[in-house]
Amino acid sequence: MASEQVKRDVLVSIKPIYADKIMDGAKTVEFRRRFPRNLSPGTILLIYSSSPTRAIIGCATIQKVHQLSVEALWRRYGAAGCILRTDFFDYFDGLARGTAIVLDKVRRFRSTVPAARLKSQFGLIAPQSFMYLRREHCALLDDEPAQGPHRHQRLHRP
Repeated sequence: MASEQVKRDVLVSIKPIYADKIMDGAKTVEFRRRFPRNLSPGTILLIYSSSPTRAIIGCATIQKVHQLSVEALWRRYGAAGCILRTDFFDYFDGLARGTAIVLDKVRRFRSTVPAARLKSQFGLIAPQSFMYLRREHCALLDDEPAQGPHRHQRLHRP
C-alpha cells in the first residue's frame, strides 16, 4: 500500500559547514539517518544552522525524498552531498538504510532568524534533527526582513 504524501513544512537542523554549502548551491542533497519519506515535492525545508550559528539562515524546497541502502545512497548522492566518504559512512554507522533529501529552489534569507527569536516570538526550540512546522510557525517564511523578494512566492504557492 502506497503511503499518502504529506505537505507540511519542516524545520531541519544542519551543521553550519553543510548549511553554508546548501546556501552556496554546492550541496544539493541532505542526508538523514531518519526522515519522513512521505513528504510531497514542493514541501518547504527551513534550514537551521546549528551551533555556533544557531539561526535559521534560509530555506529550500524538497524535490524528492529517497530512502535507500547506505551503499546505494553513497553511489547515487555522495558527490551531491558534499561530504567525505569516511564522514558519510561514520554518520550512517549501524544502519542498513538512510535517507537522501534532494533540494531545490534554495534561498538564503536576507536576515537570519536567531535561536533567541525563534523561542521568544514563535515558541520554537530548534530540533536536534527535524520537526514539522505548525500553521503559526509559517510566519517565519512570511517574515518580510527574512524572506524579502520571495515573500510573494511563499504566500501564493500551490
